[in-house]
Amino acid sequence: MSDSLRIELRAEAGPAIGLGHAMRSLALGQALIAAGHQVSWKSSHLPGSLPQRLEKLGIAWSAESAAVDAVVFDGYHFTPAESAACPVPVLTVDDAAPPLADRHPQAAVVLNPNLHAADAIPPRSTGRWLLGPRFALLRPEFLGVQAGPISTVQRVIVTLGGADPDGRTAATVAAVRQALPTAEIQVIAGAANPRLAQLRRDCSALDAQVLVDVADMATTLAAADLVVAAAGSTVLELLALGVPCIAMAIADNQEPVARRLARDDLAEVVDDEAGLTKAVAELAADLELRRSRSVRGQRLVDGHGAARVVSALEAAVTGLGLRPADADDALSTLDWANDPITRAASFGRSEISTDDHHRWFTAKLNDATQRMWIAEDADGIPSGVIRCDLPEHHDGPALIHLTLAASHRGRGLAAKAIAAACRRMTAGHLAATIHALIMPDNPASLRAFSRAGFVPAGTTTVRGHSAQILRWAVK
Repeated sequence: MSDSLRIELRAEAGPAIGLGHAMRSLALGQALIAAGHQVSWKSSHLPGSLPQRLEKLGIAWSAESAAVDAVVFDGYHFTPAESAACPVPVLTVDDAAPPLADRHPQAAVVLNPNLHAADAIPPRSTGRWLLGPRFALLRPEFLGVQAGPISTVQRVIVTLGGADPDGRTAATVAAVRQALPTAEIQVIAGAANPRLAQLRRDCSALDAQVLVDVADMATTLAAADLVVAAAGSTVLELLALGVPCIAMAIADNQEPVARRLARDDLAEVVDDEAGLTKAVAELAADLELRRSRSVRGQRLVDGHGAARVVSALEAAVTGLGLRPADADDALSTLDWANDPITRAASFGRSEISTDDHHRWFTAKLNDATQRMWIAEDADGIPSGVIRCDLPEHHDGPALIHLTLAASHRGRGLAAKAIAAACRRMTAGHLAATIHALIMPDNPASLRAFSRAGFVPAGTTTVRGHSAQILRWAVK
């Protein structure tokens, strides 16, 4: 069993549309590949270096559809009729402000990762709704980077989207320069910006540097002491990095995001360039405010949103998905571990105390040699935990462990969870081989691992108990 899925992404980019939808889809594509799935991209045109980035990732790009298991739509121009015409499950990205309109009656999953969606009530009971920044689609580069210590503002970045259709960047830079005459100012622009040549001239006159088609956005943004940004998806990236920011709603659909940023005191929000100079000067002078917002932003956006969306899409197609475990899963995993059937099949039979489990669980979450996922069904209900101990040396075996919730036994989910975890391990090149240790008198686990592609590989002893060694044999 491998259950590798074929997923088609549909998103456009250009001067009128901007780059936001495409970059968000790119983040989802990277997360799908990391989970061991195959990704294709349907688009009529992609500007700048996007085609090369897709090719490097192994994502086939075409104006025609391919045979796939699911389709993802991200763009305002897509209609309900287009998603309804798909013969496979559909995930639709919808940035509408709450209350969300039920515009996607055929979608298996509807995603709105924006700040303003967090408190929304799904307008229908069918399908699954992923709402709020817990599901923010950030590229993997944002997981390993964070801002440096919050201190004096010496470097400012201005980024009003890849296209900046209204041409407001130069006036924004001028307002920042007025507030901070000696600061280093960088402007991030996309290849889709139709005024790029003029922007370079304007910024040169203001002693500001223009960066085009930035390859490593996370590192570039994290190096800034302050960022002035459009209130779009870049704001979620800045919150994840912990970089203080000032947001401007430069399009109607960004107004709800700006209001939520202001309401929750996550960023300074200005209506236009006229108020920007004052806002920059005041925020630059308020060290404690920048520090507190940095901490709160990172708590809100943890960088694992794309992996959670992959899990929901997997579950919509196969009935089960895997998402990264987090601190909120501690109690559920303790209940599953202390189930009598689980304890009887374990090498340690004693009941686990709450304190011991919390210490163990927290240590595993923070251990770089561990990978832990929560299995969830198509409704997003947690159904088990699967963990892998990475080998000390790459040529050694990883060790996989599974605990399934009693409520989800007997549905064939165990084999799917095992196979999904092994796909992630091999896609990430985390181990050359994967082993499981199962007690001989545990036929249910032996069957599940066998269906997932494991074969006998010998015997051993664990805590005085005989154990069957199983090896994953799927290539």
